[in-house]
Amino acid sequence: MKRKHSPKTEWLRISDRQTSVLAFDRSALVLHFGLLIAATLTLSCGFLRAADWNGRVDSHFENGRNWGGSQPPRAGEENQSLLWVANGGGHPLNYTQEEGTTVFSEQLIIGGSAKGPTGEMRMSGGTIIVKQTFTSFIGQVNGGKLVVEGGTLSLLGGGEDTDIMNCDVCWTLVLGNEKTGNGVIEVNGGTVNVENGFQIGRRGGTGILEVSGTGRFICGGPVLIPGGSGIKCIVLGEGHGGYEQDKNGEILFLGDGSQGWFNFKPGSGGKISLSNQQKSYFDGLVAEGRIRIDNQRTTSSRFIFTQNGNQGEYQLAP
Repeated sequence: MKRKHSPKTEWLRISDRQTSVLAFDRSALVLHFGLLIAATLTLSCGFLRAADWNGRVDSHFENGRNWGGSQPPRAGEENQSLLWVANGGGHPLNYTQEEGTTVFSEQLIIGGSAKGPTGEMRMSGGTIIVKQTFTSFIGQVNGGKLVVEGGTLSLLGGGEDTDIMNCDVCWTLVLGNEKTGNGVIEVNGGTVNVENGFQIGRRGGTGILEVSGTGRFICGGPVLIPGGSGIKCIVLGEGHGGYEQDKNGEILFLGDGSQGWFNFKPGSGGKISLSNQQKSYFDGLVAEGRIRIDNQRTTSSRFIFTQNGNQGEYQLAP
């Protein structure tokens, strides 16, 4: 990740780490997302077609009456549209093995406008691929929930922004956007792939990612977890689910650590896997309260570290 130096950026390092936890003053976080604004304008002007889920009849993806607009998306094909999920009719979107592999050309958005309905999408099988030049949102400006119990969701591309933290970063997914946005991702099985950067709690939003069972959440990184009020955390739950950053293992924190951390549930067999990171990096996160057990601060003696190729892996000690 190419970083630009700025006097506004406060670097907070732990001495024996090459790539360390970064803490930034709030004034340094200037997040314009010009491309996202352009996307909103495009949508409002009607140039980009939206596959608009409302769930009026039931939860079946292939029931055209559950979709707004004149042309519902086609399962098992490539659709030149974004996927927007808002359960105005009360039924969440269910995607199953029978739907096969379905591709969307732009953005996944779960959760409608501030005064609109919340959204929920559930996957038990099959594959959804989202090719995007903008950023996807779960909990855009209200409630959004994604539950993956099987299959694969791949979010590719994303919106580039050169102002945030004076870095050149491509952000693929935001979980919880704006003060009214609350996003939840539960990966109990199957896999979620996020090609590039991932943010939890943009502009006062809140979000929780929980990986449990046999689920995997794989992110190209980096990951940004801002400070401020409201919970923003990544949870390792029951089972042996894994959270993995396979290209950029950097975790970027904003604030004093009072909000925002990794949380291991007691007895979890899950692991955090970060590329090009050593034991000292993980131990430093524990010392700063950024890795916890049952949401309580702890010590590095409660964990074990394993080197697996270029991946450093951290999990609860038996």
